[in-house]
Amino acid sequence: MNNEISKNRHPEISIIMPVYQVESYLKECVDSILTQSFHDFELLLIDDGSTDNSGAMCDEFTIQDHRIKVFHQSNKGLSAARNTGLDNACGKYVTLIDSDDVILSNDFLKILYDAIQRYNADISVTGHISFKDNAPLPKPYIGFQSLDDVDSVTILNGYQYNYWKYNEVKIPIGRFFPNPAHGKLYRKDLFNQVRFPEGRIYETVSIQHLLTLYCERIAFVNASMYGYRIRQHSIETGTNSEKKMQDMIKAYQERIDYYNREGYPELASYAEQSLLRWLNNNK
Repeated sequence: MNNEISKNRHPEISIIMPVYQVESYLKECVDSILTQSFHDFELLLIDDGSTDNSGAMCDEFTIQDHRIKVFHQSNKGLSAARNTGLDNACGKYVTLIDSDDVILSNDFLKILYDAIQRYNADISVTGHISFKDNAPLPKPYIGFQSLDDVDSVTILNGYQYNYWKYNEVKIPIGRFFPNPAHGKLYRKDLFNQVRFPEGRIYETVSIQHLLTLYCERIAFVNASMYGYRIRQHSIETGTNSEKKMQDMIKAYQERIDYYNREGYPELASYAEQSLLRWLNNNK
């Protein structure tokens, strides 16, 4: 594997990957990262108290590639594992990847990095493609020949993003900012005062507004390169509906309160409407 990046300098990108009970998926996910055409990264594997072979596999990966760092901790949940990664990340930019997912394009990091550089953006975003466990991997969608193409990237500021989110303004395929944390490249300093809330699902809903509202530029890349695996025993599918509802209501109430405190009552109103739609759809 590529070892050309000096061990003594900070990488451009920190990849944070929580690991828990994923021995069947972990190698495929890690391999999809190590084959990236963009090499200047560190991969932080956060073993969150796995009792299968996942933790040992993480240690073996460090022998394979010096860019991999492993942190073992007692089981604290997805948010706590991501926070451990954020606390130890050395890169200028951060991306979050779930260890049962897979990157579908070898240019995933390169395209996100080039977009954030070219447009001086705070966040660059690519879509994801969902696929069922044990199904063949889907093909990535890349809707342009180069980032110079007129149709390659849509730029919104943080307010425009939050307005668009609640008003469901249509933009071209591949350009959206779904709630999950994955499929995005963030300026790391956006997380200076932000951490994932521990003990919740829909944890990204709780912080997305904190990361985006005051961004000057968010680059929506016309591509879907992240493979999101749907499996029976994932955190979300394995959680009871009452817990899901409680966590979603709490996340949206915090968001509504934040918009009101910051002087954006129209965004608070849109968030209330969005929560009502979610509750109606999940009765």
